[in-house]
Amino acid sequence: MEEEINQLAELIVGTTHFSGHKRRKLFEVHNKILEAGLSKRWILKKENPATLCGSCLRRVRQNFWKFYHFEFEGVKSCNISFYGREGGGNTNKNQSDYSPIYVKI
Repeated sequence: MEEEINQLAELIVGTTHFSGHKRRKLFEVHNKILEAGLSKRWILKKENPATLCGSCLRRVRQNFWKFYHFEFEGVKSCNISFYGREGGGNTNKNQSDYSPIYVKI
């Protein structure tokens, strides 16, 4: 699972528009993280990979990066680096406006 998470991070880093393979892989890993119980804060429900809803895609992408930054305890990819944050820093129990931004090295 750790390798899949890192492969996804490398695949989608710097990407805001998802289609085809990237979108399928994003939803596949997102749902596997949920099923494995790896996320207690950011990935809380199974998402439909067939959705065309733009805000749903953005939510899944942002929740993946929040999980990767805050909760992922495995070895992180050395091919990407934390760059900064997007949005405000309002963090409470269940949500945050803070979305980490990663870039390729």
